[in-house]
Amino acid sequence: MCDQLEELRQRIRALEEQKADLEAALQVAIAHGDAVEAQLMEANKLLREEIQRRYQMELYLRKIAQDREQEKQDLMIILETLIAHGDALESQWRQEMAMVTLLAETDALTMIGNRRRFDTYLQQQWQLMQAKMAPLTLILADVDYFKLYNDNYGHLQGDECLRKIAHALSSAVRSSADLVCRYGGEEFAIILPYTDAQQGVLVADRICRIVQELAIPHAYSPVANIVTLSLGIATIVPHPQVVLPQLLQLADAKLYEAKRSGRNRYAVQDFTDRCRMQ
Repeated sequence: MCDQLEELRQRIRALEEQKADLEAALQVAIAHGDAVEAQLMEANKLLREEIQRRYQMELYLRKIAQDREQEKQDLMIILETLIAHGDALESQWRQEMAMVTLLAETDALTMIGNRRRFDTYLQQQWQLMQAKMAPLTLILADVDYFKLYNDNYGHLQGDECLRKIAHALSSAVRSSADLVCRYGGEEFAIILPYTDAQQGVLVADRICRIVQELAIPHAYSPVANIVTLSLGIATIVPHPQVVLPQLLQLADAKLYEAKRSGRNRYAVQDFTDRCRMQ
């Protein structure tokens, strides 16, 4: 009986010790409760802020995705339009490019080819005639005493005179391959592919006749009372042993020869022949 009582006392002491430990732990928990609660509240605040940031980022990304999708749809519409109207757009583009090229190669005063057009076309025809082994004729034409005409009739009349001469030269050629250009100032050039010297003389005769029929008054010309032309005609069958500048040099030399011989005439390669003018 005494042993049981002693055991009971020991158990009571153990329980009292446990009670004391729990009371101490409770005191510690109570003492640090505010700090723990504050930490929990701060952690909760940070968590809410992170959730809000993530939500805002998600909204931003969705907006970007929507914008990109709209851009994609717009581009698809444009692409479909281009595909549907591609031929029409290409045709329009080609027409506009042709117009730009034409304007760039057209003399603004006379509306015939300018020097740029002359250089390009002469080079093309030189190469073509060389390949075809066909003759190429070049005529250089200069308005006789045009400075005297300009000085006495005025520049406006001079411009009108050049326009009439340009039209006359254009009407004198027959083939669609022939090209009339304003070479510079009062000088003109006529490129005649597939044309030998004899045929070039026929063109020169037509030019002289048509200009005579214009009967543009020129009371200050020493050679006639109307506007006249001097012409140099040169013909070459292009081949590897000759170069393009030789054709230009020969035509220019013949033009100079026509002027030196009295003007109002043409010179062909190595002989002189007056234009049939009254």
